[in-house]
Amino acid sequence: FLPRINGSRPRTSEYIYDGISMLQPEPGQVAYYPIIDGMSEFRLNVNAYSPEYGRSNGGTILVIGKSGTNQLHASAFEFFRNEALNARNFFAQPGPKPEFRRNQYGATFGGPIVKDKAWFYGTYRTWGAQNYGNVRENVSTNPLLYVAGANRAYADTYFADESFRATIQLTPKHKINNETHLQYGCSCDLAIGAGALTTAEAATDFDYGPQVLNQTTWNYTATNKLLIQAGATSL
Repeated sequence: FLPRINGSRPRTSEYIYDGISMLQPEPGQVAYYPIIDGMSEFRLNVNAYSPEYGRSNGGTILVIGKSGTNQLHASAFEFFRNEALNARNFFAQPGPKPEFRRNQYGATFGGPIVKDKAWFYGTYRTWGAQNYGNVRENVSTNPLLYVAGANRAYADTYFADESFRATIQLTPKHKINNETHLQYGCSCDLAIGAGALTTAEAATDFDYGPQVLNQTTWNYTATNKLLIQAGATSL
């Protein structure tokens, strides 16, 4: 779900997390999507931004991740969608509205390791959808024709990610962050429910991951206007 900025294609924008690009070399996909509760700062550059934010034909999306503090903090959230709350799909077959369930929920937890010196911050999120597709099985014996049958597969799709961040304040001006992200998921077309057992789609599962992203950054506050930063990412 990438934005189109100034009429550009979604993959021509730059995505920066803690000062490091989150774009994979090819085909320009974003390697990591932080959860909202795990963001400390967010900024969008759309035009006339400084040369340090180049490498973009569209805009630049900048995110700073949250770090732990000297106090323990936790949060939990859930966003959901349900066919009972949705308008009817224009292309849906006659009868009851097709089942559609989508949930996104997670939690965060952070606190001190050593007061005033080191902190931790962890996040967890999972989101998924369960629904019958509106596209019916093709029962035509002619490969050039499409004839909709009565059968449809039941899709159960989920994705999840976890992250853990450790922050160390070496000196008043030197700080190191190390963050590890784990992402995994599955697009599983399960053969369950009436009319789903004989669909070709019901025999197909697509597993994603696990994908591990490690990122380390070093910050040096030279003056109140100059911040020197270096970092490395491995995927």
